[in-house]
Amino acid sequence: MAAKDLCEEINVEAVLKQKRLRSTKRYFSYESHDETITDALKKLEVGFFNVVVDAAMSSIKERFFTLENVGNKCRVLTNFPKLTGLELEEQCEALGTTLPVLPTISNGK
Repeated sequence: MAAKDLCEEINVEAVLKQKRLRSTKRYFSYESHDETITDALKKLEVGFFNVVVDAAMSSIKERFFTLENVGNKCRVLTNFPKLTGLELEEQCEALGTTLPVLPTISNGK
């Protein structure tokens, strides 16, 4: 459901208020004026929506990169009959360095 639909449902006007743009003093002549965003909806998109989407995309990329690394190291588990002895040994060592070593519980000795 869109925000405009929610506003109509609860009888609230779906309008973003325009704020007066402040001018900033330039101290040097080589400083240029930045292009200001006057549309309130566009300002919301640039200031909030794009930031949230960017954070979500970078998080997803990081997660898939990590999953790809884990998948590459665990590949030995799926195709070990096809590997030669040296390849199998290399991939098992890579997998062994990835997996944590769990402490063994002794029987009171």
